[in-house]
Amino acid sequence: MITGISIENFKGIRERVEVKLKPLTLLFGPNSAGKSTILHALHYAREIFERRNLSPDRTIAGGEFVDLGGFDNFVHGHDTQKTVYLRLDLDLDHNDELVEAMEYGPSIEPVNEYLRIEELLESYAPGFWFPCRPSVEIGVSWSDATGSTYVSSYKLYFSDKLFAEITSDPQGKRVALTTLEANHPSISRPEVLDMRESYESGTLEELFVDPSETLLASCLREVGASFQRIRGEVPDGVEAAFEPMIITGQKDALPLPRHDVTFAMDESWDTSGYDQSEKELFQVSLPKAVADGLSHMLTTPLEIVREFLTEFRYLGPLRDIPERRHTPPRHPDPSRWASGLGCWDLLETADDKFLDEVSGWLGDEDRLDAGYHLQRRRYKELDVSDPLVVKLLTGRAFDEADEEARLPLGGLPTHSRIAIVPKDGDIELGLHDVGTGISQVVPVIVTVLADKHQLLAIDQPELLLHPRLQAELGDLFIEAAMKGKRNFLIETHSEHLVLRLLRRIRETSDGELPSGHPGLRPEDISVIYLERGESGTQVHRLRIDETGDFVDRWPKGFFEERAKELF
Repeated sequence: MITGISIENFKGIRERVEVKLKPLTLLFGPNSAGKSTILHALHYAREIFERRNLSPDRTIAGGEFVDLGGFDNFVHGHDTQKTVYLRLDLDLDHNDELVEAMEYGPSIEPVNEYLRIEELLESYAPGFWFPCRPSVEIGVSWSDATGSTYVSSYKLYFSDKLFAEITSDPQGKRVALTTLEANHPSISRPEVLDMRESYESGTLEELFVDPSETLLASCLREVGASFQRIRGEVPDGVEAAFEPMIITGQKDALPLPRHDVTFAMDESWDTSGYDQSEKELFQVSLPKAVADGLSHMLTTPLEIVREFLTEFRYLGPLRDIPERRHTPPRHPDPSRWASGLGCWDLLETADDKFLDEVSGWLGDEDRLDAGYHLQRRRYKELDVSDPLVVKLLTGRAFDEADEEARLPLGGLPTHSRIAIVPKDGDIELGLHDVGTGISQVVPVIVTVLADKHQLLAIDQPELLLHPRLQAELGDLFIEAAMKGKRNFLIETHSEHLVLRLLRRIRETSDGELPSGHPGLRPEDISVIYLERGESGTQVHRLRIDETGDFVDRWPKGFFEERAKELF
């Protein structure tokens, strides 16, 4: 799950801002303060990691609602000498499949042979382990030499501490691993650490490993000479103690999707003193195993980020009203969700259970109680030229009994449509026949209840809704976030929505929640206030206590307009 995003030099944001994502993250602030910039950064990240599109205008998830205009438009101040930085923080604690994918990489049998773990300990080191809290950061720059954008840096963090960095020059002629913290505290193998007592007592004196080192560091120390090094001046910001490793097959610092990082190898280093089997191990097998393991550590977090961003869904403001005879496209189009049409596409094809759930939230008294329900109406397509249909239409179908007259209803095409039905009647209405607020809120309900995507961004869910319905949306978000283990990023101006969330926090603390309500705690919500300052967009997180009150004051009297008008 993506738990945070950091942004620098993107649109109105100049100095780095960090937004920690909670199950419910609300973005408030004046118009043009930078709220949409946070959402647009996620769109840009998806373009980079899913399509390697470094200078997009329209985005795959934003459709017609998001037009970034290309790099020269969205880089801060339109200054192409600046580098745009995006960092995404991940938490994989509750995803065993992804944790296993990160931990167990290529086979490193040579590492076990080098360490003699199997021989001396009757154990096995499955791989270079690393933690469940990685972060990836990329820097996108403009190259005057090529007239295009390129990824100038890729950084990988474990538990907020830098592990590795790949950099590229503007021409892509020199791509290298310029920083590597091989003794990073997060990558120590428990099997290696458990050796300390035996090592210090001398029982493992033949074990070729320093207990103070990580498994990776120990292996690199042995085979470091086999990795071809960059000659010449060490780049700025790189510790002189580490000689950068050349990377081949990449045009910039971002590893290619589903490709290994390939290091230039030098097999001319001295192996005198080794017998033939040791030469094979230290000159060929072990360096390759280390390179493969290091590549796995560098690329697996990127694949996980790509997977999460592929599931990123965005619902824009001003949702479109579908035509009366709405027909979903044959192939799903993720950009249709931004306009709300993707929601109606899903309703047309979803099973009745999902439709009933959406309808319940729309019309039930203990939900939004908007006065309407949704129903699926099914009907057959008749050929009006069929003789029996002609008789039915002219009223002569039963004038004469005709044993040969048959209307093959079972073979006729079946169609369906979603109807809006008033709670107190059975009249079928279309979206064009009811208030616009209904057409705006149904896509919100569908987006929230659709259970596939882990990160959902919704722009102004309260649009055109009565204040009571705005408040009821709070319970919709709470239930979906708490029960579905998903994160919602909501751009809003609704005081009524935030008041409902504060009320539920208070009721959770006091034990006064309605029956069946999952509750909400201060750590489950993040309220972010954005405003423009001299250095660009500034971000303020407003803390909430267990009584449902804000610890921090709203900047510049936000939401105090009511008091001004009354008093």
